[in-house]
Amino acid sequence: MSWIFIILLVIELSFFFFYTKDIFHPASIFLSIWFVSCAISCVDYSDFMSKWSKEMYFVVLLSSISFWIGSCFFLKLKATRALAIKGKDYNFNLILITRLLFIISLLCFLLEWVHGGMYVFSLSDVGSSDLKSEVGGGIPGVHYGTLFLPFVAVLSFFNIQNSKKNSLWDLGIILIVIAISLFFKISRGDLILYILSFLFIYSRYNVIKSRVIFVASSILIIMFSGIMLLRVNAESVIMNTTSNPLFSIFYTYIATCYANLNDLILSDFDYHLCGNATFSPLWSLLGIKDNFAIINIDQLEVFNARTYLYGFYHDYKIFGIVFFPFLLGLSLSYIYNLTLKRTYWIILLAMLQKAIFTPFFGNYFFGELVILFPYIFTVFIIVISYFPLKRSNL
Repeated sequence: MSWIFIILLVIELSFFFFYTKDIFHPASIFLSIWFVSCAISCVDYSDFMSKWSKEMYFVVLLSSISFWIGSCFFLKLKATRALAIKGKDYNFNLILITRLLFIISLLCFLLEWVHGGMYVFSLSDVGSSDLKSEVGGGIPGVHYGTLFLPFVAVLSFFNIQNSKKNSLWDLGIILIVIAISLFFKISRGDLILYILSFLFIYSRYNVIKSRVIFVASSILIIMFSGIMLLRVNAESVIMNTTSNPLFSIFYTYIATCYANLNDLILSDFDYHLCGNATFSPLWSLLGIKDNFAIINIDQLEVFNARTYLYGFYHDYKIFGIVFFPFLLGLSLSYIYNLTLKRTYWIILLAMLQKAIFTPFFGNYFFGELVILFPYIFTVFIIVISYFPLKRSNL
């Protein structure tokens, strides 16, 4: 059945390119990744995952159509690339905010690093057990500062693109933050954020040639594979789902996410009208999350990642996988249009790139409070940037 998703992929790519002439349109990328991951996951390679049911195909296809329809509300029959941006949008407010946030976030990270045992990755750790487990836990409240540290690098890259001259401060911030992700946090999620967000921001001001996209994609795949090889041992099921260990990494991590959704669909459960999973950030903010039970289905009790649809179907079933994808498609297209009017909104869309590129791996839009927090805070930063200060006023 993979051919269904391949056909939809070709139609979708042609449709969006015809309307926007922008290969980086967020709705197009989201659907493209979704169709490709569906095409891979519906193939039955593994004995420990159930085959996709008819209901599963129905849910996946219906949600795709709903997202697609939502994204069409702000499409225009003309080239709507943000490449049309003229000049630089230098903002002194944003410069000050970025450097202040870097200091605060760095201090929060150092506090958590000391509290967690001051682990630093070294080559001698290669081949050991899951390295991620070596990284210490966070400190309640303080972890929000550490959480925003990778996003500070995104702000700095945006500043560089809009700077009238080379900014060593912003470049230094980026290098320090990336080093922390590589050697202290061992976070593939951070690396994905850096590559995707930097590429998106760069594409708004420059024409990117196809070979650059190819190189960036290759780097992303190599780094992802490298991090995974460092974090797991050779005997792990992740490496042995198929005959090819490298392909097993990608297939297992993607297919198990869909398998968890498939098992949820086949299980017998009631609606959760309070939105136990969908509105988890709200319940966390109010301190009552423990009062709202969530059915968590994990393959082999190990693979706990689930597609972005999981929470919507968990709470509202068919209504959930129609309404919320529609809302996401609508929102992404609206934010994209905002970037054509005020360049500051490029920052928000850049920070959403990880969520846009990984719909198969979870709801990285608003699945948890820690996920939603950086986006809300970024909107606050953007609003402040609408009223720029002058150096003479300080």
